[in-house]
Amino acid sequence: MATTHFKLLLSIFIAGLVMLSVREMHKHLTEESYAKVSNTVASAKADELLKLLQFDLNRIGLEVNGEPAIVEAKPQRIVFKSDFDLDGHVETISYYLGDELATATQNPKDRILYRVVDDEPAIDVPMGVTRFEISYFSAPVEKPTTELDKIRTIQVDIIVQNTFTINDKYTSYSRHLRISPPNLKIN
Repeated sequence: MATTHFKLLLSIFIAGLVMLSVREMHKHLTEESYAKVSNTVASAKADELLKLLQFDLNRIGLEVNGEPAIVEAKPQRIVFKSDFDLDGHVETISYYLGDELATATQNPKDRILYRVVDDEPAIDVPMGVTRFEISYFSAPVEKPTTELDKIRTIQVDIIVQNTFTINDKYTSYSRHLRISPPNLKIN
């Protein structure tokens, strides 16, 4: 009889261990799946942001005649002119990284990247941007410059992070864009 109770208790103990193992394995698989999906989303956000920047920056100076194509060129802000929709009206477009932190995310480094067209309200680009750095270069020899009329190449470095933690970490995705807008002619 004691042997039967012992076997029963041993069976219950082993079944409990198996159930705990299965639960931990399920938890681990769920966390891994969640991490992969959120990392893919953050990477896709970085790629989409880069595509938008490439599209806009490539049109600097489009159909702009008799006025400077670049109005302001700072490390975290660019203001330029372009007739994006070729309607005869030259728009002023600006990108800048706000000083305030994004409050809609858990990431304490997440800042808001703004895109403004003319005097319309600023459109915040909620991408998890933690770094937005712009460098400007002259031509024909690419040297760093801050002189607006000498800028021929623009380099943008961005870092996008997940907007929430995964295992107490924020995954970072770094992207780099270097573009020489065709409408910034060499004088």
